[in-house]
Amino acid sequence: MRKEKDNKLARNLVTLFIVILMVGSVVGYMFGRDSGETYKYNDYKFLRAGNKFILKINGADIEFDYLPLDVSDINISSEILNKLSNKIEIDSTYDKDNKFKEGISVAQYDLEQYFNIIGIYFVNGLTAENDYGMPIITCNTITESVPVLYFKESNQTKIWIENDCIIAEARSEIDFIRIKDRMIYGLLGVL
Repeated sequence: MRKEKDNKLARNLVTLFIVILMVGSVVGYMFGRDSGETYKYNDYKFLRAGNKFILKINGADIEFDYLPLDVSDINISSEILNKLSNKIEIDSTYDKDNKFKEGISVAQYDLEQYFNIIGIYFVNGLTAENDYGMPIITCNTITESVPVLYFKESNQTKIWIENDCIIAEARSEIDFIRIKDRMIYGLLGVL
């Protein structure tokens, strides 16, 4: 009888420990994000959360990989920002044999997250037929209401316009992610 009570007590203690651990984990997750470092840029306050920087704008958390000063060397014209503003849809594309596919994919995903927050449909495609079921999007598919953002590898990092096509050129995967952050900072008016 005593052995049975000891087993029951041990099980209850283990159960209680697990419950406390789980509740502590949930509380830590919910409130731990606010305990990160903060950075200021002009009137904007960024919170570091893991390897991201969070900027709260109009109640939405916008995630960045780089702070504004880390991408301020990338010029972006007001013409480009105007082409990306107040649209229903923005199409994005790259060549399927581009050696920086991973960096471009990260940039496209993050841009899609940002544009979804502000109510713009963001479509990812490739410049040629592909086995992935992605639409073919080229600079020839531009319309007045649907701009095309073409990610292209290059020996320099810049964003420019050619025949109404927005071309984002980069010399590395990291630079495509920097371009993405620079574009969003420009659209938000941070830079």
